[in-house]
Amino acid sequence: MGCFVRISNSPTIAAAWLAVVLFTTNPLVAAELRGLVPNNYEKAAVAEGRKLGIGSVALEGPKEVEVLSHQTFTLVYTAGKASIKPGGGIRIGLRHLSQWSVPQTKDPTAEGYLSVKTQRQQPVEIAVDFRSRYFLQYFAWHNMVEVVLPERGLEAGETLKITFGDTTGGSPGIRVQPFDESCFTFKTYVDAKGFGDYLPLTESPAIEVVAAEPYRLRMVMPSDAVAGKPTWCIVRAEDRYGNPATAYRGTVTLFTMDSSLFLGGDYTFTEADQGVHRFENILFASGPRTHRVHATDGTFSDAANPVRVTAERPERLLLWGDLHGHTLFSDGRGTIEEFYDFAERVAGLDFCAVSDHAFEIIDEMWAHSKLITNRVNRPGRFVTFQAYEWSGTTKMGGDHNCYFLDDDPPLYRSTNYYTPGNLQMYHGPDPMLEKVTDVFAKLNEHLRNKDVFCIPHYGGRQGNPTMHDPKVQRMIEIFSEHRRSEDWATKYLSQGYRLGIMASTDGHYGNPGHGYLKPSYDWDKQ
Repeated sequence: MGCFVRISNSPTIAAAWLAVVLFTTNPLVAAELRGLVPNNYEKAAVAEGRKLGIGSVALEGPKEVEVLSHQTFTLVYTAGKASIKPGGGIRIGLRHLSQWSVPQTKDPTAEGYLSVKTQRQQPVEIAVDFRSRYFLQYFAWHNMVEVVLPERGLEAGETLKITFGDTTGGSPGIRVQPFDESCFTFKTYVDAKGFGDYLPLTESPAIEVVAAEPYRLRMVMPSDAVAGKPTWCIVRAEDRYGNPATAYRGTVTLFTMDSSLFLGGDYTFTEADQGVHRFENILFASGPRTHRVHATDGTFSDAANPVRVTAERPERLLLWGDLHGHTLFSDGRGTIEEFYDFAERVAGLDFCAVSDHAFEIIDEMWAHSKLITNRVNRPGRFVTFQAYEWSGTTKMGGDHNCYFLDDDPPLYRSTNYYTPGNLQMYHGPDPMLEKVTDVFAKLNEHLRNKDVFCIPHYGGRQGNPTMHDPKVQRMIEIFSEHRRSEDWATKYLSQGYRLGIMASTDGHYGNPGHGYLKPSYDWDKQ
């Protein structure tokens, strides 16, 4: 696969693999690597709250919901031995880019109505902020609902109920996101003493968001094939929002107008397929020519992308990948494992990289990310790159993704957005870099035969065209889910910089190679 071949053989990573496998046998730590308890700094705060006795929270309502459905969830908080003193309260943090209807307390007939009830009818003060008030302290859980008890607190054992989507006044409920997610968490913090010091609970309620009913079939194949040699085709069922329709059980037939193809027999989807099946051993009998393969189940039909068939393997292949996406380890969705599984099994990508924000990645996360990236890397079939995003303000150089061809690269974090009180960020002794020129210098120390490259992009902090290093900054991201960036990229090119042009999703939904439309999209009119 040309320049995309990367082989993992480091004894350092082998040792890290063993360490992480042993590390994840503890259920709490396994949850940490899933992003539910993101790091050691938070684990210390959880332990402090547990020792103090700050209580617990349970979820009343469905544990599994369909995308874009209206629902009602009641979080029942029970005060612990510490009770809650007057002025104390709880905070519920929701993930960045949730696309839920925003909770509101003004109109009980409208979508997203939120209500709060206490056991003794104590007065409460409710604040909802989905903008910037809690950004620095809680990113990426900064979409916040806060409930404070200003006059009378809670005694041990007393309850406080927060209902998202309270329908008793006529509200349709709260509408959930348009994309599926295995573990959407209502991250819960408690201030028991009333001093404004909120500690995270040991466990926070979570739900699973699942796909809607099957709406269409989609197909993907390699862009190149050799006559007489087997290739593959992925057929996936989708709901109307683009999620894999896991409930699909249709029988699919592949067909073409060209009798020189061998497509195999029909296939009936099972529960194990989760809406996606890969057909192997598809043979094109002759070339050169371009073929289109079709699929139908009698109700839904689709045509795959064109496949260029040649008599011999071409010197250059047309390959597809997504090098920019985020997981729960920063401000995205899903695990590293789920990210790569979607990339290969569902999207049919040839290459991929997870590029979480470095300032949020603690050492255990980085070891785990490297471990999984190396584990799924299979040269010739699916190639993965070690990567992360160095996030800096435009003045300091702007956002740049750093990629490595070796399997145990260093991690360089930024000073930008570092907040000592944010439990989701790295607070360790490793030096942080202030400017992207500092990153360039460090990457050049690691550079061997073009095995490192650094790509600026526009959103959310646009790369600075005045800061450039031709040795490592050899490409530029011109398009993502944020925007088309030709105007910005031209500022680099007009200065004579020789840069390859690339595009990626910059996805935060755990679906590399298969992005969503902008959050402003009107799903009701699709």
